[in-house]
Amino acid sequence: MTTNPTNPASSEPHPASPQPYPTESQPSPLSLPGVLFAVYGVVLIAVVIFKLPFRMVSLGDSVRAINLVPLSGSFDIQGRLAWEEIVYNSAVFVPFGVYVSVLARWSAAKRIAVAAGLSIIFEVSQFAFGIGVLDITDVISNTAGAAVGLSLHTAARQTLGAKAARIGNGIGLALTVVALAGFAYLWHHNNIIMGPPP
Repeated sequence: MTTNPTNPASSEPHPASPQPYPTESQPSPLSLPGVLFAVYGVVLIAVVIFKLPFRMVSLGDSVRAINLVPLSGSFDIQGRLAWEEIVYNSAVFVPFGVYVSVLARWSAAKRIAVAAGLSIIFEVSQFAFGIGVLDITDVISNTAGAAVGLSLHTAARQTLGAKAARIGNGIGLALTVVALAGFAYLWHHNNIIMGPPP
């Protein structure tokens, strides 16, 4: 009787398939990052739309204007480029890039597009309600700030790994407390002690 030869390769144990690296779970909207993002969103609206804590604007308080030429509306009365305003407009959107990267599993392009879309909504709202100028420079600055925040989050995950979430939560909570305290102090000083502008 003819028997089938045993395949030597079949008797050898198969090497274990490589296990995928653990992925960071997406935080819930009710998690600490979600709560901090909600607080940041309220402060962002107060800062961008109503110019708080430095002054309080009312609907129709400003002349409606549109500026679609980058940097053309960013010069002071002496003809110097107001870099401080550009840096400020970028800085206020850095946390947005970080929070969107933490809370949403989107591509980098989609996160940047969402930041640009939110900035456009802010600018159009200021124009529609007569509380500010619709300025393309602000949109570019805000979007650039969000891109910086996205890059910081990516670098932190690559450098710190699983520790990035815990360290980021601690830093985010501390910065939120400091920002709220500074916001409250400036608002009280500029609108209560100094009084509203004439």
